[in-house]
Amino acid sequence: MESPDRGIQLSINKELIKKGFADEAEETYLSRQNHEQREMEAISNSVVSPSRKLLQDERPTFQDRQSDWFSVSLGNNRPASSKGRRTVKLNGPHNPYEMMFNSLTNVGRLRSVKTDPDSVNSVAIDNEPQDRYDRLMVSGFVGLNPAGSTMMARDTTIMPAISGLPSIISLLFCPVAELRRDRENKRYIGSICGLGVDRDQRHSLFPEHDMEITFDVEIDNKDITETQEKTFLVKIKKTNNDYVQFQINGVRSAINLAIGNEEKVSAWGPDAIYKIQEAARKKLLEVVYKKRERVDPVNYSNPYSWNQVDPDDLIETSLEGTPADAPHLLNLHKAQMLEEEVYVDKASPEYLKEHAQWLKRLQKSDFTKREPITCEICEMTWHTPQLLAIHIETRRHQEKVAALYQKKITEQYSQVL
Repeated sequence: MESPDRGIQLSINKELIKKGFADEAEETYLSRQNHEQREMEAISNSVVSPSRKLLQDERPTFQDRQSDWFSVSLGNNRPASSKGRRTVKLNGPHNPYEMMFNSLTNVGRLRSVKTDPDSVNSVAIDNEPQDRYDRLMVSGFVGLNPAGSTMMARDTTIMPAISGLPSIISLLFCPVAELRRDRENKRYIGSICGLGVDRDQRHSLFPEHDMEITFDVEIDNKDITETQEKTFLVKIKKTNNDYVQFQINGVRSAINLAIGNEEKVSAWGPDAIYKIQEAARKKLLEVVYKKRERVDPVNYSNPYSWNQVDPDDLIETSLEGTPADAPHLLNLHKAQMLEEEVYVDKASPEYLKEHAQWLKRLQKSDFTKREPITCEICEMTWHTPQLLAIHIETRRHQEKVAALYQKKITEQYSQVL
């Protein structure tokens, strides 16, 4: 949407996402194919190259191709060569709209999972098949078939489609958890949840029911910081000597106080119990409904193994040994030192000039992978290398690139004067 008076361009979709009324979703293949055809038609008149303009009348118009936009092409109409080959992923034998489930526990990870045929969830339909992130189903009873190869789930409930819900629920209510970091120690990629290890710190207490969780949303020390309420929140000291509030531990602390220390809490009176319950309920909803950035899942190299963290990298909680920390109920999680990422100013001329050179190299290469490519200079995203190549030749893009170098020359001239 554009305002003719102020010249302001406003995207309704982005505004809805910004205000929390919508979420970003991957565009379907048919819609993306139609969108690419419209973009090709829209930018064809602004191409700088004269040779491209001569071919403009020979290309089919959007109206000619609009009737065929819904046809899904499995090939790229190229000769059968190594560069012209294309891999198409086919789903089967199940319908792609049907959700398939697997067990989170160690003992059930190699078994198939089926739902009771009489259950309403016997055929679970995924309303958003383009969303590749995990959903959670809980079951009141789990049995095995006579061969022991299939788990039968009964009294099932499919939880709401909330990003990262399996990871958050596991961290909130598991007895013990150990967070996993990537190889660069920059972010958390998952956790192992269970009863922990024995006193010798060597073997798992209940390895069959340990769960290896892989995060598909960003969960780090900054993402889980929240309010200034210090009663049920754990202070964690970071390397730069400031403090953050570990929000998940706040919920666990409230549960430990309300359930794990009934004698002490009863002496505080009914008002104290009510306040603890309200604080836990409020904190729980904040953790679950908090918007988190989605990330690509990364599997841990040594799954279902405990004590994989250097003790020097662990950040001790200040509530250890207090009533808020109940080892017999919910152990408070220990955060880990994370390497802070170097901030890159994407608006700086130096970054944009390097980005322009990278786009030029990408244009001249044999890059054929279909994935979104963003031009940071024009703030536009293209879904194919062909569209990107056409965009680089447009007058608008070239003028913005030239302005970057002209700005640098002007600054140097001003310094000389």
